[in-house]
Amino acid sequence: MNNSFDDVIVGAGIAGIVAGLVKAKQGRRVLLVDSAHVAGGLMKSMHTEEGYVFDYGTHLLSELAIEELDDLLFSEVRKGDWLQFDYLKSGHYIKGVLGEKSPVVDAGTMDLANYYKGLYELVETVSQRSSSYGNLIEQLNCTFGSTITNQLIAPAVEKLFYEPASNLAPDSHLLFGLARVQGFSAESVRILKQFEPLNEALAFRSHHEGKTGQTRFYPSTGGIGQWVNILLEKLSGFGAQVLLGTQIESLGVENGIVNELTLSNGEQVQCNSLTWTVPLFGLLRLLPIELAKPIEPLKFLDSYLVHLIVDRAPITDLHYYCNYDPAFSHFRTTLYSNMQSKGDELGYRATVEVFRPNDSDSSKPTGDSILKELIDCGVFPSNSKVVYEKAELLKNSFPIPTINFRKMQSDQLYIAKKYIKNIELFGKARGDIFFMNDVIVDVYENATR
Repeated sequence: MNNSFDDVIVGAGIAGIVAGLVKAKQGRRVLLVDSAHVAGGLMKSMHTEEGYVFDYGTHLLSELAIEELDDLLFSEVRKGDWLQFDYLKSGHYIKGVLGEKSPVVDAGTMDLANYYKGLYELVETVSQRSSSYGNLIEQLNCTFGSTITNQLIAPAVEKLFYEPASNLAPDSHLLFGLARVQGFSAESVRILKQFEPLNEALAFRSHHEGKTGQTRFYPSTGGIGQWVNILLEKLSGFGAQVLLGTQIESLGVENGIVNELTLSNGEQVQCNSLTWTVPLFGLLRLLPIELAKPIEPLKFLDSYLVHLIVDRAPITDLHYYCNYDPAFSHFRTTLYSNMQSKGDELGYRATVEVFRPNDSDSSKPTGDSILKELIDCGVFPSNSKVVYEKAELLKNSFPIPTINFRKMQSDQLYIAKKYIKNIELFGKARGDIFFMNDVIVDVYENATR
């Protein structure tokens, strides 16, 4: 292996892969390193011994409206055997109702008195909006009013994060798609959304309104991990090297410049620039500095991915939906047969995400218990049975953005930038950009080339 590089990139998730592509396309010598044995982060697929394919959650590709970037990432996808969608059939479940027209929480699931009260408060809160808030519950009350906050949004947030909303930092609800609510008639919403503060709180009433115009992609067979393989092959074609199953053991730092890394395979590599895309805790432990107080790891959720094959077809045509109802343990469900318009030999595949507090002693969810929830939510018919199941535990899958978490995160960013001059931070290392497309655009616009 060549031991001298312009850029060493740590983390082979999408942020790291895109950073590698952007840099290597310019002729820079790039090394991509990850401790995992499979690249892609959560954008990979599991292939079972029986030949079934499941993704690590709900993942579809979407164009980014940047021609050069879309060509870099999706040129092979556009030519290949991939399904294309101009919108996704996404829904939500709350207060005993499966909403199939929109992924956004519907205030109409409240009783009529609270519905009218909630919409009145939502409009009235316009005068209470602020540019900063002390915590999430304060922000929610000033965005939606107390009725919608207390009956819909706060219970959903607390179900998912296992933390009171008063302990969470502002904007935490955005991580799970709770930025807006549905309310009023479709025509009224079109009028109200012309006023920016209400546009930020109200959603259109249907999938078909407010579409971005960008095409979405999903494989016609198999899983989303095929895209990662396409990108890795392109990265290799640009001359980059990829080392998986490899950790960074130590850093050589001189006058604030990282110029050498020792890898767990015993090799030493020289670099001109370091790009870090995984949580910063691992980096800060490697720095040859004495801190006033020890660096603590940030707090994350663990996720169970419950992969199922069910003998009956879904009774909804949704591609996926999010369950915000605290009465149910699961969060997001992906219905592959609805996206790919076909079942498998045994039945109909689904992946269900269930969150747990980090290192929780809660029992592993079973296929039967999850299918019962899906039946109760109106996703599968009542006579459905599980014919295949496999549950996987993903450690540290989502941050729990408490106020203390954000402070620690800010402290870690400050330390990294203070002591390393030739470092770039993207993805989980930044910690303030959560959605894949936003991460990709951030890398494209800010990676040194």
